[in-house]
Amino acid sequence: MPTSDVRMGVYDDQRELEVDLSQVVVREGEGFEGLLKRFNKRVQADRILSEARRRSHFEKPSVKRKRKAAAKRRKSIRSGEARR
Repeated sequence: MPTSDVRMGVYDDQRELEVDLSQVVVREGEGFEGLLKRFNKRVQADRILSEARRRSHFEKPSVKRKRKAAAKRRKSIRSGEARR
């Protein structure tokens, strides 16, 4: 199966945006289930779905600041536990 770099042109306000899509190469003798599992892992690692969910609606700047502050608190708590 030939492989190529997959790119999709999206037009938004007369500008062309290039979006890199996740890709997996079919290994010889690999079944569809294994390929799908590797693809799902790649999509999750590239954080495509979480980014799409985050961008699905407008987030006010105040809500964005609160979300980032909460993430910072969670991160500091986790790093504090790791030091012990």
